[in-house]
Amino acid sequence: MDRKVHDTLLKWKSSSGRALVLEGPRQTGKTFIMKEFSKSYHYSVYIDLEENEGLKTVFEQTNDASEIYEKLSYNGIRFDTSSGDPLFIIDGIQSCPRAFSALKPLAVDGRCDIIASVSLPGVEPSEGDFPSPMGYVQMVEMGPMDFEEFLWAMGIGKELTAKIRQWIDTGSEIDVSIGSALTRTSENS
Repeated sequence: MDRKVHDTLLKWKSSSGRALVLEGPRQTGKTFIMKEFSKSYHYSVYIDLEENEGLKTVFEQTNDASEIYEKLSYNGIRFDTSSGDPLFIIDGIQSCPRAFSALKPLAVDGRCDIIASVSLPGVEPSEGDFPSPMGYVQMVEMGPMDFEEFLWAMGIGKELTAKIRQWIDTGSEIDVSIGSALTRTSENS
């Protein structure tokens, strides 16, 4: 499934230096796109803070990057930096505000690229004694598929999708043969 946000992730990867947080409603494909994006790395680690309550304690105990990585290793989560910078994916970060605060020291540490997801409503920028990671985090909104992404998922090529977008934008009538092709494609899916 091709999503437009993937291009944003690739641009972030080439500039990096900050953590990236995908934010948006539940069930919009944030986890899917993060896992797909991880394929552009030699190595990645994925944790889900909503599914693994025990990992929340790692972030609740410390805000120091080295200690976080050490405590994660106690839980069997290892980071292989031998083949370049790995990607560290933190899913469901809204369930642990202190993990959100830890994005700053993790980004500054730099041993991994850090990407996280937050399902709205998200976490507050600063919680308790832990500082806000703002300035060290790039926030990216991700919503449900738009019309073009839906067409791509239905097997309609990007060239035809662009032509359909042009027809819609100009208020032109869509060619009957194109309409028939779209109907056949949706019936076969």
